[in-house]
Amino acid sequence: MDEAEAKARSDAFLERLLQEGIKAKKDEIAQVWDKGDVAVLFYNVDRTDELAVRSATSGGWTGERVEVHRLKRKRAVAFADNLPPGDPAARWLRLRGFGRILVWNGTGSLCVNFDPAKGYSIAPGTLDHEWMV
Repeated sequence: MDEAEAKARSDAFLERLLQEGIKAKKDEIAQVWDKGDVAVLFYNVDRTDELAVRSATSGGWTGERVEVHRLKRKRAVAFADNLPPGDPAARWLRLRGFGRILVWNGTGSLCVNFDPAKGYSIAPGTLDHEWMV
């Protein structure tokens, strides 16, 4: 797959995530943010991957295609403490502030920020392929 094709696939995935996951669950996500917590969005967890299922289940996933859960501050810090050394999501989980979504997707994860003036963005370095070796 060449670079243009990879970017097109990535862009298509992100658009599906935005429409089918984040925007479809925006009211539930907003309720989490109202308390200053991190929203956890489970989106198309790969049911054929035992590690992905075990990981998502430990995070509260009940098996639905798209689910939203609350990650309270204390639990977010504890979760960050258990991530592998160098995982940028650990730093992101320790931050305080409005508009954070931890996305569990397929067999991986990513961190999404929301700024009312700018919209949604992926937190730098939090895509699995950016830090995993």
